[in-house]
Amino acid sequence: MSEYARAQGYSEQRLRYWREREEATPRLARVAPRLVPGVVVDVGTRGGVRIALPRGVVVEARLATEVPAAWIAEVARALEWSP
Repeated sequence: MSEYARAQGYSEQRLRYWREREEATPRLARVAPRLVPGVVVDVGTRGGVRIALPRGVVVEARLATEVPAAWIAEVARALEWSP
């Protein structure tokens, strides 16, 4: 590892830190994110956002940062399976 670290311009200690951190991450957390069907239909001048999801569902938020992307993805996935 020390040879590789030197070749890349990093300290061996730094690479070891990141390797240990990656190994400690649960496998489920490493799953690649999946795109969900949704369209940003409006972005307000004060940070608000409106996102159109399948089946006519629209998510609106005063601030885009108030609505976690994971929650929107979960709603979109649930809509895919609902009758």
